[in-house]
Amino acid sequence: MRDHTIRTYLEKGFSLGICCRKRPRTIEWTPPELLRRFENQLDLPLKALVPHLACMGEEGCGSKDGGVPATSSTSHGSGRPKPKPKPYGDG
Repeated sequence: MRDHTIRTYLEKGFSLGICCRKRPRTIEWTPPELLRRFENQLDLPLKALVPHLACMGEEGCGSKDGGVPATSSTSHGSGRPKPKPKPYGDG
């Protein structure tokens, strides 16, 4: 993740993949979703965001043990298929 921010991902057209370590579940926040959620925090470092993530929603387990794998950045609009993210911790 180095020093990437929400702005970095938006400028590059990347999605953010969020993985749960307790179950095989990955959520994708596309650039429009990132902008919707963080329009007032574009310079938020991703490394500051990760500790606040939790596996929530209808299919969520409630675990806060998750992360953003290094392979979560996927290119949009390039004409290439999105690569499958590797399971968290394999990278």
